[in-house]
Amino acid sequence: FSSRLRGGRVCLKLLSAHSITLQEGMTATAILQAFPEPVVITDEMSDRLEQLGIQCEFLMAEGQRESDTLSLFKTLGECRDWQQQVRMMVGEYMFQLVATAFTTMVDSKIWFDAMAMMDLLFVRHGSLASTEALPLTCTAVFRMLLKVDIAGVQLPLSGFNYLIEMFHERLHQLEEIQAFEEVSEAGLHQREVEVLQALNWRFAGRFSPHTWLEKIFRRFDTIGEESMDPALTQSWQSTKVAIWEFCVGALRGIVLVNACSCDLSPRKLANGLFFIGLIHSGLLSLDAMRMPSQCEEEWQKLSFPLRTNCGGTDFRNGRSLDEEVQVLRMLETATCCNVEELHTSALSVVNVNVIPAQADPVAAPLVHFASV
Repeated sequence: FSSRLRGGRVCLKLLSAHSITLQEGMTATAILQAFPEPVVITDEMSDRLEQLGIQCEFLMAEGQRESDTLSLFKTLGECRDWQQQVRMMVGEYMFQLVATAFTTMVDSKIWFDAMAMMDLLFVRHGSLASTEALPLTCTAVFRMLLKVDIAGVQLPLSGFNYLIEMFHERLHQLEEIQAFEEVSEAGLHQREVEVLQALNWRFAGRFSPHTWLEKIFRRFDTIGEESMDPALTQSWQSTKVAIWEFCVGALRGIVLVNACSCDLSPRKLANGLFFIGLIHSGLLSLDAMRMPSQCEEEWQKLSFPLRTNCGGTDFRNGRSLDEEVQVLRMLETATCCNVEELHTSALSVVNVNVIPAQADPVAAPLVHFASV
């Protein structure tokens, strides 16, 4: 195996009969491990990535900040103690707030940021996430995130009164509540301060799985223009919107019932979902997820949830081994992770066991990743 740089493109080629013999029975992952060779990033491409704020150094620094932030909340896994029905109601209420605030849904990022903040609040300051406090706290978190993402936005409280009342009723049906905390302009202002204090002014939406997913997509799309063969580039361009919709839809289902944690961080969740999205689209075969050390029995057991949860998709994509190695190498470059780390991330996502073919647990418009 060797690579050759031609017009900025790095193309892996099987150069000899000996090479072809080596590939017999080997997966793309096995070849990538045996012949590690990074994608060449030209100076021009490096400058472009920096302009977009998605250079590898930035991702690595953000990953470290995310780890540092999550380490402050080591008990985040205790969010499982948060009654699942209540957590799902919170997710649905946040969806409704987003849909009401935007007549045309242009970004679902705020919902993911809001859910991450609510999970942290549940662990860090339980009283702010108590059933009585949820309508006020959820509304305050949502409005606070809008201020961060959309400068100068003005959303009068009157536009949410109907949703707040519905949220009251649903929570009351689940649990006998004597009185909810009043949702007023003064109350919202005070709650915003309390939320920021509870989180030590540290948490930012940049660590949500949606944010990581967007960065990975942009890196794959930008670098792939120069680093993949034309046929693969065309396949990516024709499927990237469908991959984005699949990933965001599946991400909704996962976040709706699972809190991120040190074990399944937002970055790890995004990396694993993107890997699975490439398989689901046919850019990679399912065998690309198989590690060389896994025996047939172990592999069948591990891959079964993915086969069943993706609606019986046929993962035999007909691509050559050379093309699969190119895509995997691009995946490593886009995520700034090695193939072993990516396999671990993907299997962690599979083990969550909520990756339906068209995941959309609450009716709300999806982001279309058409801007890259």
